[in-house]
Amino acid sequence: MKIFQSRNINDYKLILEGLVEDWGYIYWSAILRWCNIIDDKKDGKYWEVWVIEYENRIIGICGLWSQKENSIEELWLGWFGLIPEMRNKKIGNEIIKFMENEAKRLGTRKILSYVDKDGKPLNFYFRNGYERVCSVREYFKQNPTALEDDFEDKDDHIISKLLTF
Repeated sequence: MKIFQSRNINDYKLILEGLVEDWGYIYWSAILRWCNIIDDKKDGKYWEVWVIEYENRIIGICGLWSQKENSIEELWLGWFGLIPEMRNKKIGNEIIKFMENEAKRLGTRKILSYVDKDGKPLNFYFRNGYERVCSVREYFKQNPTALEDDFEDKDDHIISKLLTF
């Protein structure tokens, strides 16, 4: 498996189409911004995206981003997904370790993410040491400066993991 960064929109074709059932079309604009096809707002927040290749085929995407400007103390897993036929093959475990190591390299203390309210991938995250913290709705109460545009549904689950060095 190879994990690399690319801003070539052609590298994202299969995953853009392959993950639409999971994420809808909303994430396309993020990838178009990442590839500099549409304007990327430069707001001082950390944001990195990686492409996942397996046997010379692009099979997924992963990323890390910050909610806070000029801060990497807490990073969020973003756009973490594999095309359906590549799931349940232990590839996700390798990818999450890659992202955790990237976060540690930066000095990040905590990784967060949010999971759809149906909770489908929660068991995967629990097996990898993540805990459910609260709902997005509760997160907004605790973090009034959080941007609602960064989340899809207030009933989704917030999960987190403290990183050890």
